[in-house]
Amino acid sequence: MQAWRGYSGLKLRPGFGIYPHPTRPKSRGKILLRSTDVLDHPVIIGNYFKDPDDVKVAIEATRLVLRLGEHPAFKKFGAEFYSKSLPGCQHLTQFTDDYWECQIRQFTYLHWHDVGTCKMGPSTDPGAVVDPTLKVYGVKGLRVADASIMPAIVSGNSMAACIVIGEKASDLIKSAHGL
Repeated sequence: MQAWRGYSGLKLRPGFGIYPHPTRPKSRGKILLRSTDVLDHPVIIGNYFKDPDDVKVAIEATRLVLRLGEHPAFKKFGAEFYSKSLPGCQHLTQFTDDYWECQIRQFTYLHWHDVGTCKMGPSTDPGAVVDPTLKVYGVKGLRVADASIMPAIVSGNSMAACIVIGEKASDLIKSAHGL
């Protein structure tokens, strides 16, 4: 990513980062099959910040983090905001909503917590892939037990929710076999 190059002046210097992002985004992406070939990579359409409310929330969170950085607890360690204009946004007036939107769009990533690509829901929901017992609709003998079944992302780290899903899957499978 070109934007990360803007931080090269911080290399090997003590510091920390705070990366605010919406925990309940309204924007939704999708994954499509490229072909019927199982070895063919899918088409991933992120749609990050497609809903303008997600951008507004991210800008508000960024401003909150900047205020947090002014707290005496941070100042006593000499913490200061890295205010160099980053690549791709230098043409904008720093710290305006347009500037922050540019920064936010350049630094968007999912923190490895993708969810919802194989949504659990009732059979009447056209977007649902698995039922409440984690069985894939229309495919005998197949269950899905990972973050993809979550209809919406959890507000915190998805790992705990994944462990719960795995434990529930284990119970369902054992019960199905009389164990």
